[in-house]
Amino acid sequence: MLNSVHAVKLVLQRRPNVHIKNVEGRTALYYTAAMHHFKMIPPLLAKARDEDIEFIFDGHSTLHMLCVKTWQNRPGAEQARLVAVRYLLQHGCPVHL
Repeated sequence: MLNSVHAVKLVLQRRPNVHIKNVEGRTALYYTAAMHHFKMIPPLLAKARDEDIEFIFDGHSTLHMLCVKTWQNRPGAEQARLVAVRYLLQHGCPVHL
């Protein structure tokens, strides 16, 4: 069975431009962080060019969106959040706005 992380990895194999914005100016990274899809951030950032990554949306950093506690209480969610935070910091996400 194909889960959403596997689906994202399959799409990323086709080398899409992960920096494209929708009409609201939001990227795939924004939606991934806003929806707390922690496990999708590492493969998404792996395909991004660091100099092109936008980390600030609507006055909030992607890091902030990930660190806000959520109602999600899935097994392994907290560990996946920490891995995603580490990837964001490694790719230059600002800590201060």
